Amino acid sequence: MRRLPFITFEGSEGSGKSTQVRRLAARLERSGVPYLVTREPGGTPIGETIRELLQFASHNSGMTPETELLSLRPAAASSCARSSSRRLNAACA
Repeated sequence: MRRLPFITFEGSEGSGKSTQVRRLAARLERSGVPYLVTREPGGTPIGETIRELLQFASHNSGMTPETELLSLRPAAASSCARSSSRRLNAACA
């Protein structure tokens, strides 16, 4: 089985991560390289709901950093369950 890279994009809100992911995905597509695009939180229905809650809910201003951190774990677990890659699943453990 061919080994493929695991690529992540890190950065603050509005830094262009989504733009760069789209550009890379288009290039991989043109090159015939298989890829999977996902995001955290998000990438699954549960993850997208958690993402929406964390980003846009009006009551988030009172959320403690600990609450926000613990809210991300279910989104990550959902994202890992979606992947069939053993290497990605191991990274999520």
